Amino acid sequence: MMKSIPLQESYIQGAISVRRTEEGLQPYRAPYEQIELFPSNGIGGRAREASGVRIAFVSDSTMVRVRFVPLEGPGPISCVCRNTGYSVTLSLEEGETEALFDRLPTGRKLVEVYVPHNRAFVWTALELEEGAEAEPYEDKRPRWLAYGSSITQGCSSKVTPGPLETWPVVAAGLLDYRLTNLGFGGSCHMEPMVARMMRDEPADLISLCLGINIYGGQTLNGHTFRTSAIGFIQLLRERHRSIPIVVISPIYCASREETPNGVGLSLQSMRSVLSEVVELLRKHGDERLHYVPGLELLGADAAALMPDELHPNAEGYRLMAERFSGIVKKWL
Repeated sequence: MMKSIPLQESYIQGAISVRRTEEGLQPYRAPYEQIELFPSNGIGGRAREASGVRIAFVSDSTMVRVRFVPLEGPGPISCVCRNTGYSVTLSLEEGETEALFDRLPTGRKLVEVYVPHNRAFVWTALELEEGAEAEPYEDKRPRWLAYGSSITQGCSSKVTPGPLETWPVVAAGLLDYRLTNLGFGGSCHMEPMVARMMRDEPADLISLCLGINIYGGQTLNGHTFRTSAIGFIQLLRERHRSIPIVVISPIYCASREETPNGVGLSLQSMRSVLSEVVELLRKHGDERLHYVPGLELLGADAAALMPDELHPNAEGYRLMAERFSGIVKKWL
């Protein structure tokens, strides 16, 4: 026998906003009331996709059932009990409406259900075994905002890791930070509204993985790429005056390394621009701004870990996370 627990927004972590609908609670990675101000269609529709979002609570239940609106397409969902070794990922098919996790460790523990990272998700019910209790988990760890493309979000047509395998989720575990994943597949173009949103969010660390969508979309040229990067960072600094901000240039992509796109940018030239922007702003007093060359996270030696020649597989994501966390620890 199982019982239902009342839905509370305080159970949801890793979202920017939570919309209460007739069906349940829907997390967004942007302010849902202003979604029209994040073109197109809410950052390419990606703000509705719940990468890094989790339902977190403390409970003594050994079974947890999560119910939701049917997914549009298949998607993985994971449950972990931190510091116990329990970690289970289920593959959900299109039209499924629930996920049951059983054989959880006995006693009170932190339970985190990571919802599908590449799908919109409306949470309709949480059920525990009869007699068990649950309460929202107050995560007091430092907060990390991770901005980027599909490489940060963790989605592509050929590479489909689980929600626990994206590089920011792995790195957050290694750093022991509280993650908000702002990777927007195909839609990382340094829009001012995204900078304002991030400026207004609590943060102890910000990472900006910049360039690959701008190359592919040809949305900025050499001049506007430089000025947009400066302006984006300066907007963040209006409120995040003293925290580390880490700028990451593109990881390796063989076909784009030296080949200019339609507006004259290659990945090599973009790395040079980002390095120069960081040095310029540091010269003007921003000593907590740092640069990580993307090739130090995944270079040509790791090309075999990118099956579609762009997105890492699970092994590649873990390597990125290990290298990133090892680099940034000295700046925290």
